[in-house]
Amino acid sequence: MIVILGAMDSEIESFLSVMDGRQAHHWHGFEHHQGEIEGRTVLVGKSGVGKVMAAMVTQRLIHEYQPDAVLFTGLAGSLQPHIEIGDTLLACDLVQHDLESVALNLPRGQVPFSEHRFMPAHPVLLELAAGFQPACGRLHQGRICTGDQ
Repeated sequence: MIVILGAMDSEIESFLSVMDGRQAHHWHGFEHHQGEIEGRTVLVGKSGVGKVMAAMVTQRLIHEYQPDAVLFTGLAGSLQPHIEIGDTLLACDLVQHDLESVALNLPRGQVPFSEHRFMPAHPVLLELAAGFQPACGRLHQGRICTGDQ
């Protein structure tokens, strides 16, 4: 099974529209849908906005369904002028721009008391996704800079 999450309805609508055998499940106000897309069992759901909500819902679904992979889809802006509206970005890694521990003499994004700053995507999933051809726009690979600010 593959879990596909997005923060908002608009980020998961396309997946739900092509899902066969769709069954809705509910957990503490969060709805997720199990079914098939192109013959593969998937679970598509909305996590809500923010890192804490995304982590909470993702962990719950991992615990309950033990998926082979978790994919997160979303809409965002870009700091890179060559990435345009409608383009697709595959995340090579992720950094939290609003995680700052100056008092601990750590660089922005460094998770205190750990070695984690740039969190890499799974290399096999990234390689598989690199063959994706979007219906419109261009495909890019790069870093996702996330935060709650």
